[in-house]
Amino acid sequence: MLKIKNRFGNCPFWWLLFVAIILNGSCLSHLLAPAILSTKLQLKPDTIEYVGFPQSALNGTEVEIRLQCLDDLDLTFQVQYVIRSSPCDKEFFDAGRHAQVKDLLNFYFEHEWEIPSGYDYRKILFYKSQPQQFNCHQSHGMVLVQENERPRRPLEIHDVKEASSKYSNILSAPTSHPIRNRHIVGREQEIGRRFRREFAGLNGDSLDGGTKTTLSSWHPVQRLPADGIYFLVIKFTVIKSNLFVKTTQASLVLFHVLVSVPLVHNLTVDVQWRSPYGHLSAIDYPLLRFYAFMWFFYATLAIIWLICCLRYWMDILRIQFCIGAVIVTGMIEKGMFYSEYATMNEQGSTVHGFIEIAELVSCLKRTMARVLIIIVSLGYGVVKPRLGSTISQVIGVGFIYFVFSAMEAMARVSKNQVEGLKQKQLAALPLVLIEVVIFWWIFTSLISTMRVLKMRRNMVKLSVYRHFTNALCFSAFISIIFMCWTIYIHNMQRCLVDWKEYWIDTAFWHIQFCCILVVIMILWRPSRNNQRYAFTPLLDDSEDENDDDELFNTNYYAMAGLNKRITTMGGYTSARDQESSSNKNQHEAQETDQKLKEELKWIEDNIPSTFADRLLMNDEEDREQMEMELSKML
Repeated sequence: MLKIKNRFGNCPFWWLLFVAIILNGSCLSHLLAPAILSTKLQLKPDTIEYVGFPQSALNGTEVEIRLQCLDDLDLTFQVQYVIRSSPCDKEFFDAGRHAQVKDLLNFYFEHEWEIPSGYDYRKILFYKSQPQQFNCHQSHGMVLVQENERPRRPLEIHDVKEASSKYSNILSAPTSHPIRNRHIVGREQEIGRRFRREFAGLNGDSLDGGTKTTLSSWHPVQRLPADGIYFLVIKFTVIKSNLFVKTTQASLVLFHVLVSVPLVHNLTVDVQWRSPYGHLSAIDYPLLRFYAFMWFFYATLAIIWLICCLRYWMDILRIQFCIGAVIVTGMIEKGMFYSEYATMNEQGSTVHGFIEIAELVSCLKRTMARVLIIIVSLGYGVVKPRLGSTISQVIGVGFIYFVFSAMEAMARVSKNQVEGLKQKQLAALPLVLIEVVIFWWIFTSLISTMRVLKMRRNMVKLSVYRHFTNALCFSAFISIIFMCWTIYIHNMQRCLVDWKEYWIDTAFWHIQFCCILVVIMILWRPSRNNQRYAFTPLLDDSEDENDDDELFNTNYYAMAGLNKRITTMGGYTSARDQESSSNKNQHEAQETDQKLKEELKWIEDNIPSTFADRLLMNDEEDREQMEMELSKML
C-alpha cells in the first residue's frame, strides 16, 4: 500500500497539468490542406501586386493557374510567376510568420540566388516564367496561364546564400508599390518582339495525357521534379486600363459634381496542385493510408469483441458494454476521417461541413473514453455494483468536456487559420483545465480503489488494477517523451528538414489511445470466469445501498444453478421410465455439480483464511481492526 501511495500520492499538480496537455495533443493535430486554392485581388493602375501559394508537393506534382476577370472592362495586365522550393517547412507555413512571409513576396520573386536571413540551407529548386499579357475582353473573362516555351523548361538547382544587410530594406518592403507607366510599355514592346504566344489548350505532356483543347481540361504550367516544400509567387502588373472613372457626388450646396476616382479591377486567382496520386499534399498523403489502416484495426477489434460477448453473453458485465460502445465510436470516427481525406484526394476539396461533423464524432469518442476510464478507476462493477450519486458527477464532467472539446475543434478547423490563432489558443485553455480535473480524478480514484482491494486482500482484482495503472503510467511516460521531442523539433529548431514525418504528430495520439483501449479490452475481456472480476458482496463486503443488484451478485448465479439442478433432478424422478431422457438429465446434473465445485474451489482459493473469523467478530472488534488496518496504510 505504501508503494501505491509513493507512486501517486506525492504526484505534483503541475505534472498532471503537463500530462493533460500531452494527452490532449490530438486536439493540436495538423489541419487538412486544400489542393485548390482561390483568392481575390484588386488590381489598380500603376501598382504591382504579389500573391503567394505555399504547398508541400510530391514528386511529379503539376501546378495549374487560372484567372477570372470579375468586371467587364477593357483591362490588359501582365502575369509572371516564380516557383521556388525550401527544405524548411516553417519558412512558408509558419502561422506566426504569416505577416513576414507576406512582406517577403517581393524578395522571393526577385532574388533567386538568395534566401531570407536566419536560414542556412544551400540549394533550392527555382523556376521563373516569362511575362505574359492577357486582356479580359479578348479572353471573355476566363484566363488560362500557360508557358510560352516549348519544350517547357524544368526547375533549376540554385546555390543560394543568406541575404546580405544591404537588402534589409527589401525584406521589409510592401507587397504592393507604384511603378511608372513608361517602364511597363517598354517591357511590353520587348516581350512582343521576342515571344509569340501558342495556343493554351495543348496539354499532351500533362497527367491527363493526350491533347485536349477545352478550357475544362487539365493545363499545368509546371511539373515539380522532387518532393519538397514549394512556394508559388505570382506577380500582376496592370498594362492598360481606364485610369479613372467619373462618378457623381452631391456637394454641400446641393449641386452635383463630377469626381474622378481610380478604377479598381477585381480578379480571381485559382491555383490547383495535382500529384500522380491525387490532390493531397505531401504532408497529408500518409494520413490517408493511416486512417484506412486504423479503420480496419477498429473493425477487427469490434468483430473480436462482438464474438467474445456473444460467446459469454450470460456473464456480460455492464462495463463491457461501455467498452464496446467506445470501439464502435472509434471505428465510425476513423471511417469519417478516411472519407474526408479520400474526398480531398479525389476532388481537391472537401464536402462543406463534413470535417466539422467528423471532429464532433472525434470529440464524442474522446469523451466516452474518458468517462470509461473514470468509471473503471472508481471500481464500477468491481468494488461497487453501482456508482450511486457519483454517476451524475461523471455525466456532468463528460458533458462539460464534450462542450469544450467541440468548441476547440470548431475553432481549430475554421478557415481563418492565421488571424484566429490566438482565439484558438484561448478556446483550448478551458479544455486543458477540464483535462486536469479528469486526470486528477482518475489517479485519485485508482489510489482509493486499489487501497480497498488490498485491504480486502482480493488479489485477483488488485492484479487487474495494477496492470491497468501500470499501462496508464507507461502511456503518460511515453507521452512526455514524445511531447519533449515534439517541442524540441518544432519550437527549438527553426528549420525542420524531416517535414515528411510531420504526420506522426497526428498519428501518435490515435495510436496511444488505441493502445490504452486494447489494454482495457484485455483486462476486462468476456471470459468463462468473467464473474470473478465483478462485484461480489461475499468478498467485497460493500456498504453501498445497492448491494442487492443481482447482475453483479454471484449468489444469484449460484442459486440459479441450484434451482436448475433441483428442476433437473425433479424431472429425472418424474420421467424415470424414459432411459434416454434420464441419462441426459443425469449428464446435465453432473455438469452442474462440476460447475459448483469449481466455483467453491475458486472461493476457497481467493477468500482469506481469516475471513470466517472476521465475520464472527462483534462490531467493536471489527471497528478496532479496521482502524488498525487504516493506520498501517496511512
